[in-house]
Amino acid sequence: MSNFKIQGRQMKEFYMNLALNEAWKYQFLTYPNPAVGCVILDKNGKILAIKAHEKAGLAHA
Repeated sequence: MSNFKIQGRQMKEFYMNLALNEAWKYQFLTYPNPAVGCVILDKNGKILAIKAHEKAGLAHA
C-alpha cells in the first residue's frame, strides 16, 4: 500500500469502504447470514488483515 496521510472521518470512511468492498465479494454466498467484512489495523493505522464472511456455515470475519 502506498504511503499517504488521511485522518479523521476520511480515514474511517476509507477503512469502512475496504470492509464493505470485501463483504460485497461474498454477497450472495452468505445467505441466510449477512455479508460482513472486517479490516484489522495496528495502532498506527497499518492494515494487518482484510477478511469477510465467505460462505454460510463457515467462520465469520
